[in-house]
This record gives sequence, structure tokens and C-alpha cells, in this order.
Amino acid sequence: MRKIPLIVAAMVLMVAAGGVAGAGSGKTVRTLGDEKLVPNKFVRADLRFSPGPVTITSGETITWEHADKTDAPHTVTIATQEQLVQDFGDFIGGCPECDAAIGAALDGHFGAGPPIFELDDGDGEFDDPGDSLLFFAGGSVSKQINAPAGTTLLYFCAIHSWMQGAISVK
Repeated sequence: MRKIPLIVAAMVLMVAAGGVAGAGSGKTVRTLGDEKLVPNKFVRADLRFSPGPVTITSGETITWEHADKTDAPHTVTIATQEQLVQDFGDFIGGCPECDAAIGAALDGHFGAGPPIFELDDGDGEFDDPGDSLLFFAGGSVSKQINAPAGTTLLYFCAIHSWMQGAISVK
């Protein structure tokens, strides 16, 4: 009879310590911030991924959670360094590579019919430029990252291209 209270106590301690095998084996990235527009006065957008850079072990899962103050959807779109906006000029046509990456992601997710939640280049892995995940306000999206150790995956939101992050795989 004493075994049951000991098992229950052990389970409570494991959960309190964060530790049933497999639990906590992922990372969470949240969207934070807001957008405000006052015509003829100012535009302010401080939307961002938090944390921006994250380090994981190959095989771990990352969850992106919509936690900002907007109702706008977001994407997590893998990109090359050249496809990431770097300054204001990139927003107004100064970056053909950025425009192409943004356009491809938006067309892929919202092109025809209902939204497509995952774009993949066909290999089933989330590790190549153009691979993209879509999620909406109040939701989240998770993906296992199987890129080899030493890989750094850069990503951005195709809707708010200043929102950028990096996944370092160790």
C-alpha cells in the first residue's frame, strides 16, 4: 500500500521539476508587440519574434505562438541572408531578393482558395529557403527541426518582414 503514495509523490516531483521524459524538449518563440497608424502623423510597428535567435539540438521542436496585440497572421519563412530586409529602403523596392521571397511566401499561403498552412520544397524538412509556416491570432504552429548540427536557419514573417529570427542547430 505504501508504493502508491511513493509513486504519486515521485510523479509530482518529476512534473514540478519539469521532467517527464520528452517534456520540455522544445522551445517556444512568441510574437510580441503591436502596430499603430495615425494617418498623416505616424506609423509604429514593434512586432517581433521573441527570442529572435534560438539555439536547439537537431530533432527538437520549436513552437511559434501568436502572443502580440494584433489580429494579423504571421509566417515563419526560411530565408537566405540576402532575402531579409535590412533597412527602410528594402521595404520600398530596394531589395529584389526580399521582394521575391516575400511574394513567393504570400502567394503560396494565400494564392488561391483557402490558406495553405505549410509550404515545403518537397523534402519534408523545414530547412530550406521558401519553406514556410502560417499561423493566426490566438494560435500557434510547431515544427521539428532536423537540420544538421552547425546549421543556422534564418527566418522572417512574410507579412511583417522586419520580424526576423534565427535557429542555431547544435
